[in-house]
Amino acid sequence: MKGSIWKGKGALFLLLLLFLVTMSACSPRNPPGREGSQAVSASPSSSESSAPVEEKEDPQPSTISLVAVGDNLIHDAIYNQASRRAGGDGYDFSFAYEQVAPLIAGHDIAFYNQETPLASAIAPLSSYPMFNSPTQLGDHMLSLGFNVVTQANNHMLDQGEAGLVATMDYWDTTDALMIGAYRNEEAMNQPATITKNGITIAFVATTYGTNGLSLPAGSELRYILDTDLEEIQRQIQMARQSADFVVVAPHWGVENTFEPSAQQLELAQQMADWGADLIIGMHSHTIQPVAWLTAEDGRQTLVFYSMGNFISAMHGAYNIPSLLADLEITKDPATGETTITKAEVLPLVTHFDSGVANVAVWPLTTYTREMAARHGVTQFDSQFSYDYILDCCRQVIDPQFWSPEMAAILEEDASSSQDAAA
Repeated sequence: MKGSIWKGKGALFLLLLLFLVTMSACSPRNPPGREGSQAVSASPSSSESSAPVEEKEDPQPSTISLVAVGDNLIHDAIYNQASRRAGGDGYDFSFAYEQVAPLIAGHDIAFYNQETPLASAIAPLSSYPMFNSPTQLGDHMLSLGFNVVTQANNHMLDQGEAGLVATMDYWDTTDALMIGAYRNEEAMNQPATITKNGITIAFVATTYGTNGLSLPAGSELRYILDTDLEEIQRQIQMARQSADFVVVAPHWGVENTFEPSAQQLELAQQMADWGADLIIGMHSHTIQPVAWLTAEDGRQTLVFYSMGNFISAMHGAYNIPSLLADLEITKDPATGETTITKAEVLPLVTHFDSGVANVAVWPLTTYTREMAARHGVTQFDSQFSYDYILDCCRQVIDPQFWSPEMAAILEEDASSSQDAAA
């Protein structure tokens, strides 16, 4: 009896122990960090059980920086000094551009007009009136950061069809986008574009003429004249369809004048109406006004009627100042519109010493009265002075486009003049 009792009690004990273990396993446990708190049953609507909802950020606008200068007009004084600085072995153009190099570097797009052919591979170097420059010049311009260059100008045929082909052959060996000259009709029908930061920019370039020179009969090469309005319209509209933003670079106007001609004013408005967003004009060898135009569709088009000579050895006081355009172009992801959101101008000065020696381009911010007083151009044009440069800037460029640095220089000069007058 005793053994059977214990056996019965043992069985009962095991059943009780099993029950307690089962109940313990089924009981809710406190989550880590909440020891001693009462368990809370989960529900489908509980914030602790639902997955976090990620808020989508609105896409941010895309921007690119664009810097533009004018005519790179290479007289023999410039390529000869480059030869001397290279010790007679090649060409070293660094001295001519080193003062403005920091202003070019680092931009998404850097644009200029190569006024002279780069056909040294097939013809000797030459100066005015039939120019030819060494390809090492192009190499140096690329090293400065330029990546878009127009060859559409009145000197593009100075070395004939072969010279233009040689120039195009050179640019084809580089990563630069060369515009304004085309190997054939098919190439002219392909929009010239460059894409940076998700923004595609298209370029169209034209020239008023080629100094009476022409391509031989049967040549497949092509370029666009300012007078061929139907072709210009077609090119701009074709560019408009393939890009977010359209830049037109016309070589136009009257040399050595500060005011745009009636033809420039009319054609600029037509270009804006046809779809141009930015017009960078060249050829006058002087600076001309900067202005906003309202296109037929309501867009605002910015036009630089003439940038002046980026560098040259011309002998007129009016040939010495030029412009550097510092622009920001922004694409709004919500509307898809691409507009100019910053437009500033900084004047540049081409300096050379007596005898047209040591030709170099300087920003106005570092150019001095002392340098202006010994400028070699005074041998040819006595009206040149530091004040002459400032007067050109004030009279030609609307203050809304002055860069902060330019505004500071002009304001300081005006204040000094008032103090002197008092």
